[in-house]
Amino acid sequence: MAEVTTLPELWRPLMDAPSIITPWCAVCGKTGHLEQHHMVKRSAGQLVLPNGLIAEKPTITLCGHGNADGCHGLAHQG
Repeated sequence: MAEVTTLPELWRPLMDAPSIITPWCAVCGKTGHLEQHHMVKRSAGQLVLPNGLIAEKPTITLCGHGNADGCHGLAHQG
């Protein structure tokens, strides 16, 4: 069975963004606890490329622990 794109149109422009991986938070510059945050929600579906591969979702380095605190927490709060 062929892979099918299930990613809504709304999210597709962000899929062209590069991942931002830095040794500091890309928002506030802190160098404390850092994590990669998905710019397109992992639950948003998948984008199948013309070659049949599934596109990886871009990420950005943010400070904080999951969705609890720091810039990562703020990103999860919207």
